[in-house]
Formats: sequence, C-alpha cells, structure tokens
Amino acid sequence: MVKYESNGEWCNGNTPAFGAARLKVRILAPQQMNKILRIIFITIFLFSTYHLIRDLLTNFGIHNYIVDFAHRSHLWCGQFNPWVCRWITVPSEIFNIIVSLIVLKRSNVGVLGILVLIQVPFWLLLVFLP
Repeated sequence: MVKYESNGEWCNGNTPAFGAARLKVRILAPQQMNKILRIIFITIFLFSTYHLIRDLLTNFGIHNYIVDFAHRSHLWCGQFNPWVCRWITVPSEIFNIIVSLIVLKRSNVGVLGILVLIQVPFWLLLVFLP
C-alpha cells in the first residue's frame, strides 16, 4: 500500500489511479530540532566560544588558570611553523560560533549544521593525538 499525493488515499498497484498519481517524495525536508540537537548546538557554541577566547589570550601571551585549563602542546604541531599551530583552530571556531547561532535561531539543522556536526569527531581525534 502506498499513499499518493493526487487524492491522499491509500492505493495498491492494481487500482486505475496507480499510474496517474504522482508519488510525493520529500528529501531532506526541514524539521524542527529536537531538544537533544538543541543541547548539542548550545554545547558546541559554548565550547567554541571558550576555546576561541582561550586561544586568542594564549596567542597574545596572557596566561592564567582559566586560559591554561586542560591545555597541552601536541607533538604533531611541532613539525609546522609555530604561527600555523597558534592560529589553526581560530577559523573553525569562528565558523562554529556563527553557524551554531544560525542553527539555533532557525531551529533547523540543515547543511550548515551538518558541517558543524561533521567537525566534532575530527576535533576529538585531534585531542587524543600525542
């Protein structure tokens, strides 16, 4: 049994309306965000904001307990120019902050939200690298 758009009735393949009806297919239809996704994007926003502030303060030579909390140097960063290691996370943090606000305002994840969610496993991988 398939529901068709033309009359909204349930039809099977033997009815005359089967060939004439058009099947309504919705791909990536916008849906309201549930509470779990909202909490995830709020967490990403807060973490990205904290991390951006921490990185900027560290890059400008300001050190205190809040800035140095859970911060360590990575071995993989030593093979690059020190300038690259200092500023490598800043563009993605700015992107995450802006997109998280857009997603929360629209209450729709969409393509931008998916781009932010794809980054999460990548950053977790980088945290656990030596």
